[in-house]
Amino acid sequence: MSKTSFVFAVLLGMGASLPVLAQQGNAPKLSQAQVTQVQQALKTQGYDPGTLDGTWGAGSQTALTSYQANRALPDSHGQIDQNSLNALGIKVAE
Repeated sequence: MSKTSFVFAVLLGMGASLPVLAQQGNAPKLSQAQVTQVQQALKTQGYDPGTLDGTWGAGSQTALTSYQANRALPDSHGQIDQNSLNALGIKVAE
């Protein structure tokens, strides 16, 4: 692996662990504290997002996808969106 490829791979891997500040679609931008709120709400509802640290990882993604599917939320796609926030009782100023 070339040095450039290695640096790119490291930077790409680091991006996966950064907090989610924006999602696709109609999702509002979320701070790390708000992501933690989403994780806590999922945990309270019985969906294990993993560590409640404000970082959107695989555990959070799996928990949200399951929550959306079980709630039959419109456009369930595993992204934090306004429908999911409303269902979880989380208010985010726009």
